[in-house]
Order: sequence, then structure tokens, then C-alpha cells
Amino acid sequence: MLNPKKNSADLTSIQIALYTINKHAKTALNSSELYYLKKKAIKKLLQEHLAKKVSIEFSLNPGKGLQSSVVLVRVGTENSKYQFYFHTAVEKGDFDKLKHSGQRDDSLRNPRVHMNLESAKNIIYRYLGETRKKLQKEKKLDHIFISSYLDGRKR
Repeated sequence: MLNPKKNSADLTSIQIALYTINKHAKTALNSSELYYLKKKAIKKLLQEHLAKKVSIEFSLNPGKGLQSSVVLVRVGTENSKYQFYFHTAVEKGDFDKLKHSGQRDDSLRNPRVHMNLESAKNIIYRYLGETRKKLQKEKKLDHIFISSYLDGRKR
């Protein structure tokens, strides 16, 4: 568990790493690992009271054309150098505990910070106490069948 007073630099690096992962997840071809890290890190930060669910908002990109809601989470404490905001999926009970603010608040902006994606992943994996999962590369086919009918040659 992080002690926010003692390890404010640790919280700051986790905030920046989470921001970097979230930014890359939006455009990544395979974003499942990045969204997994975001979800697990925010869940742990909430448990440690280093993050707080602020409100419920309508999603800008609802799936399948349906109107859906997301939870706005503030990562950081009153003593933190930065305050970052992230959207997460609504969980059971959130509608009872949080106010639905309707449309997104466009005045909330995350600070402009930069970090290498690999460094960000390492920081979050270390914070979660997990080891990085080796991604299995696709198996290459030993033999590829080429149809003589399709390539136009007679055999």
C-alpha cells in the first residue's frame, strides 16, 4: 500500500503511468492489456483511498448506439501534485451512491505529461504486484498451400 504523504513521487508516477496507458489504449490495435492495467490500477487506487469516484456521466461513445453511462474517477489526493480524471465502467451500486451529472464536464482536463509506454506498463505492473505476461506470438504456418487453380499456372 502506498503512503501518500511519504511516497507522493510514487503516486505521481502511477498517475502519469495510468494517463499514458489510457492515452495509448484508445488507439492501440490490441488494447486489452492496457485496459486491463487501467481497470486493475484504478480499482486498487480506490481501495487505498488514493482515488475517488466523482460522478456518473453519459458516455461520448456508447456501444451499439445505445445511451450509456460511465463513472468519472479522480486519481489523486488533496496533497497530490496532480489530479487526473479517468472514465470507468459503471458498477452495481454506483447509481445509488453517485450523482448522475448528465453530460461530460469539458472543463476537466488532465495535465499534459509524457512517459514512455513501456515505462508506464512497468510502473503499473510493479504497483499491482504482478509480473508482465508474455504475449504469445502468432504461430507461423510451416507450410502454406498455394492453389495452382488460383495462381493461373498449369501443373
